[in-house]
Amino acid sequence: WDMIGRCYSENSCNYKYYGKRGITVCDEWLPENNGRVNFITWSLLNGFQKELSIDRINNDEEYSPTNCRWTTKRIQNINKKY
Repeated sequence: WDMIGRCYSENSCNYKYYGKRGITVCDEWLPENNGRVNFITWSLLNGFQKELSIDRINNDEEYSPTNCRWTTKRIQNINKKY
């Protein structure tokens, strides 16, 4: 779960771009709330494909069902904050 590490682990090389900026993961997707199952369910209902990656629509908001989508690296690079 890369998004959890990016947001909560200061040891992550990408923490400075996520957690340090205040980016979090919604409660529904956190491990203590059955998050993996909830995330997989959401993913399968919202366009998951192996060649796509998760993208936050608004880069200043959390990872959540209403702010995430599955997209190509090309689109994701256009949407970068940094």
